[in-house]
Amino acid sequence: MSTLINISPFIAKVISDMLNEQGVVLDVDSVYNRLTAIYGDAIYEASPMFVEIAVRAKIKSHLRNAYSVNGEDDDAQLKLIKDEAPATISVRQPDGHYVYVPLSAARPDDFRAATAAKVRNIENAQAALDKWESFIQPILAIMETEDVSFLEAQKLAAERAPPEVAKTA
Repeated sequence: MSTLINISPFIAKVISDMLNEQGVVLDVDSVYNRLTAIYGDAIYEASPMFVEIAVRAKIKSHLRNAYSVNGEDDDAQLKLIKDEAPATISVRQPDGHYVYVPLSAARPDDFRAATAAKVRNIENAQAALDKWESFIQPILAIMETEDVSFLEAQKLAAERAPPEVAKTA
């Protein structure tokens, strides 16, 4: 049995180090190569665990994206929704994990839960987009008008930002 390790801190460290190097272009392969060069023994020792995680993720992906129960045209599904509806819907359980309910067995509460999860996902994506845009817009404006690098524009944007007003209750 392999030892359970959390690889995220190793990945974060490698990316952080690479970001501090001049002229380094980050892509999956370059980070992977650096990661395995530095932490290869620990990673390879834990590889059975990673295989299990990858297989489980692939199963989850298939469950989330299945549009036919048997992988072919499924006559049991209604022809009207066959191309638009998945074979399963994900339903969050009270303990936080998800189960995948076959569309044909889903109850009204399952559809409501699946819809609520999709709404949460959209709200979270919108919040992430809003945060990104509020971060990048002032920097882009400076980069485009003053022809400076991202780091220079980020510094100028911080200097030009209005001081935060203390909030009073």
